[in-house]
Amino acid sequence: MLLTTRIVRDCPKRVASAIYWLNKKSPALSYSTNVGNSAIRTADENEGRPLRWKRVWALSMKRKKEIEGPDPPKPRSTLRCWNYKAELSAFQCRLHLNCSEQLLKDAFTEPLPDQDDNAESLSDYSDLQDCGRKFADEFVSHYISTAFPKLPSAGKQAVKSFLLDESHIAYLARNLGYEDLLQCVNFPPSDEVLCCSFLASVEAINRSGGPVAAGRFLLDFVIPQLVGKDILHDIWKPNDPMSLLVEELKKQSQPLPEARLVRQSGINTVTPVFFVALFSGKRFLSESGGESIPLAETDAAKQALKKKYQISINSKVAPMGHSVDDEFLAKLFEPLLGLYTENVNVKQNKNISVQP
Repeated sequence: MLLTTRIVRDCPKRVASAIYWLNKKSPALSYSTNVGNSAIRTADENEGRPLRWKRVWALSMKRKKEIEGPDPPKPRSTLRCWNYKAELSAFQCRLHLNCSEQLLKDAFTEPLPDQDDNAESLSDYSDLQDCGRKFADEFVSHYISTAFPKLPSAGKQAVKSFLLDESHIAYLARNLGYEDLLQCVNFPPSDEVLCCSFLASVEAINRSGGPVAAGRFLLDFVIPQLVGKDILHDIWKPNDPMSLLVEELKKQSQPLPEARLVRQSGINTVTPVFFVALFSGKRFLSESGGESIPLAETDAAKQALKKKYQISINSKVAPMGHSVDDEFLAKLFEPLLGLYTENVNVKQNKNISVQP
């Protein structure tokens, strides 16, 4: 069975036939093409071992991906199993909406402004967007005034700007599935396009189910952005809280605040701590600590403002979700119900006037 070096060198065909014959007679052995190789592994030992060329191929593919970068994102509409009508129905069921399919299509379609054929669709899209933005602005303002009645106008404006910020609305739309349903020129869509589509869909819900349904939609998805947020520290961020506290005390005809250092620790160390308390006459307002006396005084003023505006951690949580009671809903939707009744009456009057 052994083949000499001369036969291996001069007769490659005989070597190939000999290797074939050996493998056929004893399949448990895996012989190398080099007949003189003693490192012969059995078939059981070779199982589970990746081939040598696979490692080189995997490394080259990894290097190629690092050079070329990731693949560009592709919309789901490019898939063969895509059904736009079914996706619209699933979107409404998922968000508990009862909206006209044509209005949703108009809200999800970004028209091409350069073409004359899309002038009508452009006007419809712009009308939905403008009306939806106006409705969202009015509803959020009314909600903030109802939920935080003692908050000053500057604070209410800061909260409204935070809730209706373009990046925040785009984040909501992206997580609600607008990115897959949106028909736009460039993919992925920008934050501006997502925000406009979200506001247009609000107006589509308003026209189909009334302002109460649109208000409920905003209450379920836009207002919960306040969860876990400190209005004074994370959203409003006033530059001089002490001056605001002075103005509030003057409005209530109370003595001006007085800061007192109540205790301190680690003065001669790298991390000192100072605790400052604020008093209005003999009445205690708040207390806070900081790395320096000015920082502790500023934080104590913030704590006093939170108590004044009833937006502190210990105050009542902003009503949203399951915490909304019937009394708050009545206050919140009362102007919307009046608006809905007026719109219904106007439509009925128009229908009566058209009839002969």
